[in-house]
Amino acid sequence: MQSEGSQINLLYSTPSCYLKHLNDDDLTWTTKQDDFFPYADRPHTFWTGYFSSRPALKFFSRTVNSYFQVGVAFYGLVKLHLVLVF
Repeated sequence: MQSEGSQINLLYSTPSCYLKHLNDDDLTWTTKQDDFFPYADRPHTFWTGYFSSRPALKFFSRTVNSYFQVGVAFYGLVKLHLVLVF
């Protein structure tokens, strides 16, 4: 569409190609030194310790969820088989 006057140039790229071109431009980037947390998405509701608290509980919930999803898929296959057989 640039032949018709569009100012947009859209390219498909990979992250490594993008970073190479950024480095080739020899730009200086600022680095954030302070902490990102505590994060608040509502008044008086903070996410402190969100990524570091209760890692065992998070592990078990992910594991149980994966077993649950296998059960859901298996149940769907059984239902499909029953429909096809009868």
